[in-house]
Amino acid sequence: MVAAALVNGTNGSAWSKVTTGLESFFEYLPMVFLLEEVWFRGVLDSHLYHSVSALWGIWHYPIAGPQPSIISLLVVHIAIGTLLSRAWRRSGNLLVPGTS
Repeated sequence: MVAAALVNGTNGSAWSKVTTGLESFFEYLPMVFLLEEVWFRGVLDSHLYHSVSALWGIWHYPIAGPQPSIISLLVVHIAIGTLLSRAWRRSGNLLVPGTS
């Protein structure tokens, strides 16, 4: 329905929502990259190494959806964070974990 409205140009509100969503995405993307990758991977991971994945998990706790236990959140984020840190260290480029 939205695609048809975009093609036909008949529903200004649908197009407005799409453009607002795209604008928000492109405003949000640099901030997320700066906070997630530059701060956690580039700054903290350089000094804390193994502990940064636990901090990364705690950082995501408020937005984790239906509140999981802190233990399960840490287990998942430590596993993911370790892989992302390894990708950054091997490549030397923060775009690698940022796009993973």
